[in-house]
Amino acid sequence: MDYIKQLNEFHERIDLEPISIQARSLWITLTNIHEKLLWRESFVVSSSKLQVKAGLSQRAFKRGREELIYNGFIQVTFGDSNQSAVYRMVQLYSDLQSIKLGRRVIVNHKMSHKVSPLIKHKQKLK
Repeated sequence: MDYIKQLNEFHERIDLEPISIQARSLWITLTNIHEKLLWRESFVVSSSKLQVKAGLSQRAFKRGREELIYNGFIQVTFGDSNQSAVYRMVQLYSDLQSIKLGRRVIVNHKMSHKVSPLIKHKQKLK
C-alpha cells in the first residue's frame, strides 16, 4: 500500500463527506499501525491500545470504529469477548486510477480569432 496515496485519498473523501474527529483519529492511528506492520493484509490490536494511541474514551472509540466501518474505511472481525478484533484497512485509492474525473482540466489552446494585446501603445501621428 502506498502511504501517501492512501492518506491523500482519505482526506479527499472526508472533504466530500466529513466524518467525526474520533473516526479521523482512529483511522490515522490504525493506518500508522498498519504501516509499522509493513502493510499486512490484516492485523490484531487491542481496543485499549487503540483507545490510548488515538486519545479516545471507550465510548468515542466504539462510535469512531462503527463510523469507519459504516463508511467503508476499515473492515473488522470481532472475536469472542476476551479476544481482540482483527482489523483490515481498506485501500482507498486504485492502482489503475491514473486520472480522476473532476480533478483534471483540459484547456484547448487553439484560437481561431485574433486576440488583441492587453496593453495598447499609442502611436504618434506625423
